[in-house]
Amino acid sequence: MSAALAACGGDTPAGGGAASATVVRDSAGITVVEFDPATLPVRSLAPEPTWSFESLATDAGEHVLSGVIPLPLEEDRIAIAERSTLRVWVGTPEDGDWTWGGGRGDGPSELQRITDFEIGPDGSMWVQDVARRRLVRFAGDGILIDATPYEDRGMQGPNWSIRSGTHYFLGSGGGPGDGVGVFRVSAPLLRWSGDEDPDTLALVPSVEWYVFDGGVGGTLLAPYAYGAGAPDGHWVGDSARPEVRFWVDGPSPRTVVRWPFVDADMERLGDSVKTATIDALPPAERIPEAEAILAAFPVSESVPQFTDLVARFDGGVAIGPWWPRAPAPAPRPPGEWTLLDAGGQPEARISLPRGFQPTWFGDGWVLGVRTDELGRERVERWAVAR
Repeated sequence: MSAALAACGGDTPAGGGAASATVVRDSAGITVVEFDPATLPVRSLAPEPTWSFESLATDAGEHVLSGVIPLPLEEDRIAIAERSTLRVWVGTPEDGDWTWGGGRGDGPSELQRITDFEIGPDGSMWVQDVARRRLVRFAGDGILIDATPYEDRGMQGPNWSIRSGTHYFLGSGGGPGDGVGVFRVSAPLLRWSGDEDPDTLALVPSVEWYVFDGGVGGTLLAPYAYGAGAPDGHWVGDSARPEVRFWVDGPSPRTVVRWPFVDADMERLGDSVKTATIDALPPAERIPEAEAILAAFPVSESVPQFTDLVARFDGGVAIGPWWPRAPAPAPRPPGEWTLLDAGGQPEARISLPRGFQPTWFGDGWVLGVRTDELGRERVERWAVAR
């Protein structure tokens, strides 16, 4: 599997010189940045995390975290949205003093499904509850402020942000439609103030479907659309293209950032994923029928270029190296993330350890979740060695 990943990711040197980029402003006023990641310096993390924990001390006893999204608040406090309990935890890791809001239910402050989690420009905490189609806002102490309902089906999915004070949505794009075969649908990028109809800024390639006589599924190694919020807009990228775009309002993006395309043998990668998926099954489930179903699924023809966009403190974005997240469950492999500043200029690559999924890139530190081989999660903050 590691060989397959290396084939897709390409060779990345351990070091590099100063960032090199070409910037072009066209007649429409769009800034185009082109760069080669191999020219960027590589930063690493400190030998040990600043802090790391897998549970919280509560009045009911020790609570083990599961399905969490941590984000920073002011000073040393952080907020953690937990999908398993549908709670939003608030506290300081150093002193272990935690409170929470939300919880499972149908009440005004209760939730049914956490799809995404964001911090607003005023420090309030926002939860997207796709089951109840609400955007629920909590104060820094976990107390409910309000809940905003939405009706548009395009206003749901994990690529939403309220960081600018305006809602940006990049949904899944819906179902595949009629016919049999492989289809990739597009999703609208929406900008919404909360009191009027949303504006459609663009259509972005989204989910790739495989429709067959027995049902519907996704192609193996399918491309996805990703988004990350900023103080004045939204970063968007299609993982099948070595490019990200920064949108504020329509009809064109403010910034387009591109890097060289990396080719790969998709059939070989697909075979590796299929083998890993069968190997991960319990022995009783490794039956010919299961292998035949998996073998019949086509491999996407789109060569993936990255996986995930994560927000940075300065309004920039971090671009994650590609990895096959499904169908075989496994911790995220180690890899180098590319850091862009708010203007789209490349700054550096940063090497992150196995199992670590970042949720925020701060000024000289990274916050995220590390998952081990057994699926146990730890919330961690790491300093970046300079």
